[in-house]
Amino acid sequence: MKKISVFRNENGGCDFYRAWLPINTAMKNGAWNMKEIWASNLLFEISNNTDRFLEVMNSDIYLIQRLAGEKLIKRIRSFAAECKLSPKIIIDHDDDVFNVSPLSNHYWEYGTKEIKIVHDGKIIHEWKDGVNIDIKKNIKVLDEVKTTLGHADMVTVTTDILADVFRQYNDNVKVLQNCLDLNQWNRLDVKRKNPDEVRICWAGGHSHWEDLYLIREPLREIGEKYQNVKIIMVGYMPQGMKKHFREGQIEFHEWVETPAHPFRMAALDIDIALIPLAETPFNRSKSAIKWMEFGALEIPSVTSFVPPYSEIKSDEYLNNGIFIDGNDKNGWIKGLELLIENHELRKQLGKNAREFVKNNFDINTQYNQWVKAYEEVQCPSSSHLTRTS
Repeated sequence: MKKISVFRNENGGCDFYRAWLPINTAMKNGAWNMKEIWASNLLFEISNNTDRFLEVMNSDIYLIQRLAGEKLIKRIRSFAAECKLSPKIIIDHDDDVFNVSPLSNHYWEYGTKEIKIVHDGKIIHEWKDGVNIDIKKNIKVLDEVKTTLGHADMVTVTTDILADVFRQYNDNVKVLQNCLDLNQWNRLDVKRKNPDEVRICWAGGHSHWEDLYLIREPLREIGEKYQNVKIIMVGYMPQGMKKHFREGQIEFHEWVETPAHPFRMAALDIDIALIPLAETPFNRSKSAIKWMEFGALEIPSVTSFVPPYSEIKSDEYLNNGIFIDGNDKNGWIKGLELLIENHELRKQLGKNAREFVKNNFDINTQYNQWVKAYEEVQCPSSSHLTRTS
């Protein structure tokens, strides 16, 4: 049984979908034994909990998530050499950190240029070096990310598009698609106070402002036209959004811990999901995890027909929801109207979506993707050479 050590950097959705879920599923099926350690606590563990540290380090594979520092990689390599260990290092990424949009709040940590906009005839610094962004620091961080990727034995990512981004820095990039545990994603039998209500949900963080902006007008028009529509916002809601809707027409719900997310989303009793996505280099490299989550709950989605959603090559997929070509305003309105007015269509598309997720993205049948990839990294072909600079 292979031993996997996971160096964790966070306790959110990325950690859950990219490490905890696939590895624990593989463990349940007898493929692996997992240990974990927080990368930020590495020095503490070395000096204060040596036995546990040695247990974690005595593994076949080290999985390091997202922005791994070069110092961490070198220290791990050095320790392994001193202890005569020969682990393989895998670095996992789920985002294109080299193309973060200036409209994202994460630009402060990844942006490498000042951004100016013109407002009322005046030039305004949206991002100004030394004020709300440190360009020199960010360039150094991203350069270190590129170098660190070259030290990995394998880089794993979520999609083919993202794989092309990271192949510039490592020849051995493997696509391991995001998956769900369908045992945890099930629709609940919720009794509504108002049976005629149609509940439309958007879920996302404040970094998705650019995407949410695409549906601001369609959503207002739908809210005005249909008295029975309720807008459900999960995770983030722009200030002032409520003023565009009737009193009580919007519900807002904060995020919950990731393991509780499936149950909470099911408890919201959603009829229609909204998944707008601006067509940007960063968004092209995302995975379709949001569509999978709604689909697993048999919730039909009205979705932007851009990558990653347009990248799932299947005619069946196009019968699993409504897809808006070119993010056309009228397309959003017509798509929502179609589902609001047709209960039976909502049910059928939702069932199709659930079936598609079951066949393609259920971790209970797909975990072998990880098992196979991790076996390959331990027995690489003689033709493979990983870049080291």
